[in-house]
Amino acid sequence: MWATRINFGHFSLIPRGLVEFQHEPSHSEQQPHAPGIALKMVLEAGYPNTKGFRKVTKVTILVKKKEGMSDEDFMNHYNNVHAQMAVPVLLKHNVITYSVTYHLQRDRTIMQDMLRGKAQLLSYDAICTFVFPDYRAFAKFMYDPESNAMNGDHENFMDESQMKMMVGDEYMVIEDGKKVEPS
Repeated sequence: MWATRINFGHFSLIPRGLVEFQHEPSHSEQQPHAPGIALKMVLEAGYPNTKGFRKVTKVTILVKKKEGMSDEDFMNHYNNVHAQMAVPVLLKHNVITYSVTYHLQRDRTIMQDMLRGKAQLLSYDAICTFVFPDYRAFAKFMYDPESNAMNGDHENFMDESQMKMMVGDEYMVIEDGKKVEPS
């Protein structure tokens, strides 16, 4: 718990795992609160009163490579430049794991062969996955100036306009080759 508020632009972290967010809703938003009211959100990981979840904040980002870039150049830049730039700032914010899964032409060809040309594959080239202990750690990473400084590298290997993100907890069914019993 913090004794004082930590500010991050439009929101600030306050004690007890809550975030205060100053928000002016757009005309298209249907919000049950008045404009300018501070919203409070819990930043703890996991879903209350559930079993089998890791109680982490898992961030999955779908990435498309830059137009005209070869698969080899994309992998090389992502692995040896961008991912390496991310390591210190991720570790600073207590990341548990960071991985990149590739889905390149080789993989698309194998899957189409396996499924006799009927594979319904996503048109993305990589999935970047971070696991943080909670939303607070993820928010601190996202709003760290060192993290934001890496955004300039995106134009060197990816189409940032095509990025898609999904964030939530992970329900474990099998881990390390063994069935997980919900606890």
